[in-house]
Amino acid sequence: MSKPSSISETAPGIYPPGTRLRDCRDDSCPWLVVIPGGSFTMGSPDNERDRSENEGPRHEVTISDRFAVMEAEVTRDQFAAFVKEAEYATEGGCYYWDGTRAQLDPQRSWQNPGFEQTDQHPVVCVNWNDAQAYAKWLSQKTGRRYRLPSEAEWEYVARAGTQTRFWFGDKDEDLCTYGNVGDRSTKAGWKEWDKNWRNAECNDGHIFTAPVKSFKPNAYGLYDVNGNAWEWTRIAGMTTTKVRRVMVVPGRAIVLLRIAGSCAAVAGTAILRLRVRPIGSGARWGTVSTLPVFALPGPLRL
Repeated sequence: MSKPSSISETAPGIYPPGTRLRDCRDDSCPWLVVIPGGSFTMGSPDNERDRSENEGPRHEVTISDRFAVMEAEVTRDQFAAFVKEAEYATEGGCYYWDGTRAQLDPQRSWQNPGFEQTDQHPVVCVNWNDAQAYAKWLSQKTGRRYRLPSEAEWEYVARAGTQTRFWFGDKDEDLCTYGNVGDRSTKAGWKEWDKNWRNAECNDGHIFTAPVKSFKPNAYGLYDVNGNAWEWTRIAGMTTTKVRRVMVVPGRAIVLLRIAGSCAAVAGTAILRLRVRPIGSGARWGTVSTLPVFALPGPLRL
């Protein structure tokens, strides 16, 4: 396989923060955005609404170098290209909410998650092993090192320099402008909605997932960091409650993944510091997607 050329919407060569690029000239390679290094306060204050005990203690985290992250969640179309080219076989079965608890349906899969999707929707019903395999395939295809992000890396790119509940502010009613969340449309159209859940008092027009990039991006140019699908991180579970006080990204080629609120989740779970109970690497959920990132080589040349 010949090595594809990287292409960019800006001048080739050295890519400053904000550059949009990808590693091959067809849609099988995702668009990436270069993110600046920096420091931020990870976690949430004790008095923040919807806060869980495992969202602290707050601490400073440093990202030492620039890196790149996918601008949107992996789509069904992109995942299908990987499955076909790599001849990859996912295991059957996917968890869903039946109104009272999570159930495993062996007939559901990323091709049939139990609700309608198009090729431009985020791929769901993929487990951590599938996400790792996708990142490995991209690495082999492009000659770059793609991987899932750590929890700290994900929160850093999702916050994009902010310290509010959401990257755009604190109000639940503003969620529908910036992401696909559990709102009035979800509550009205999803019969398994739990009466004890709290929905956002707005309407984004989607009961389940929405096509990627349907809503406004954050300050780093990343879409769906609040809502749409939960995203895998580097830990073999949706997240971890054990956090590192300093996290350094080496200036080497790497790719990262993110975790956000689910489209079928209550309003409070779209917060940027969402942490949920770790689950096994083989578990698949109907609202879990993947989204790799990659850190640029030292001189930032591709």
